[in-house]
Amino acid sequence: MEATKQVSPFVPPVPAVRPSLVTKFAARFSIDPEKLLPILKATAFKQRQSEPEVTNEQMAALLVVADQYGLNPFTREIFAFADKQSGIVPVVGVDGWSRIINDHPQSDGFDFRVAEDMVTPDAGKECPTWMEVVIHRKDRAHPIVVREYLDEVYQPPRGQNRYSGPWQTHTKRMLRHKVMIQGGRLAYGFSGIYDEDEAERIIEGQIIEQGPPLQLTQTGAAGLKQAVVKDRPKGGKKAEAAQAPSTTTPVPVAGGAGTASAKAPAPKKGPTPDEVLTSVLRAATKATKAKDEEIARLALDDAADFARALEGDAKGRAELAINDALMAIKAKFKKA
Repeated sequence: MEATKQVSPFVPPVPAVRPSLVTKFAARFSIDPEKLLPILKATAFKQRQSEPEVTNEQMAALLVVADQYGLNPFTREIFAFADKQSGIVPVVGVDGWSRIINDHPQSDGFDFRVAEDMVTPDAGKECPTWMEVVIHRKDRAHPIVVREYLDEVYQPPRGQNRYSGPWQTHTKRMLRHKVMIQGGRLAYGFSGIYDEDEAERIIEGQIIEQGPPLQLTQTGAAGLKQAVVKDRPKGGKKAEAAQAPSTTTPVPVAGGAGTASAKAPAPKKGPTPDEVLTSVLRAATKATKAKDEEIARLALDDAADFARALEGDAKGRAELAINDALMAIKAKFKKA
C-alpha cells in the first residue's frame, strides 16, 4: 500500500507526486511531463518572495483536487495558497465554480433573487442587502435556496492605505458570486475547495467578529462545559479560585476619607468564534473515528450544535467539516 503524507488540515492526505498523475495532466494540456511541475509551481501558487519553494507534495495535493473536479490550473480555474503547515489551501476561481456547478450531472439550472432594500457599504457601491440563489436539481422535487447577506460577506478596503478591491468596484457582482458558491456547496456537496476571500482569511488566521453573543444549544453548551472542566486545575474549585486573578477594585469611602476594597463582579465571557470552531472540528473528527455508528451520529450532532453559534466564514468552514464527516460516516457504515 502506498504511503501517504498529511500536507494540510484543509485537504485529505495524498500520495507523493506520481508519474501517472503528472503524465495525465501533461497529456491533457500537451505539455512535456518534465516541464509540467515547474510551470505549475510558478503559475498555480500564490506566494510571496520570502516563502520557500513549493514542494512536490504541495503540488500533488493541488493536482489531486484539480483532477477530482476537472479544473484547469492554467486558466486559473483553480490555484492554491501555501499554508503555514506546509500544505495548501485550494482556491477555485469564479469561472471554476460556475463550471463545476453547471457541469454537475444533476444540474437543472439556477436563478437569482435580490432584496428590495438597498445599502451602500464602506467605500462600496449601492447593493441589495441580501441575495438568494435557487438551484434546481434533476433528482430533487424541491429546489435548494441559499441566501447570503451583504453585511456578513462584504470585505472593506484593506491595509493602512485602504486599497480598493473588487468588493468596492463591483459590490453587487461579488455578492452574486458569493451566493452562487455557497449554493453550489450546499446543493452538490463540494468540499475541500475555497474562494479567494476564504483562503486569505484561513492563511491570515483572522477571527471573524461576531455581532450578538453566542447562543449554544443544550448539547453544545454541555460540550463546552466538559471542555472547561477538563482544563481546570487539580483540586477543584478552591484550586481554581486560588489561580484566578483578583477582581477587587478600589471603591471611594463615604466622606472622601480614602478607598475601600470591594469585589467587582467578573464580566461574563462566552467562548470566542475560534474556540467554537475548534469544538466543531474536534466533534467532526470524533465522528469520523468512531467505531459505532450511533456514537458517530451523536458526535456529528454535537458538531452541528456548535456550528449554529457561528456566522460568516467560520460557519462556512464548520459546515464543510460537518459535511465531510457525514460523507465519511455514510461510507464507513454503509449497509452491505
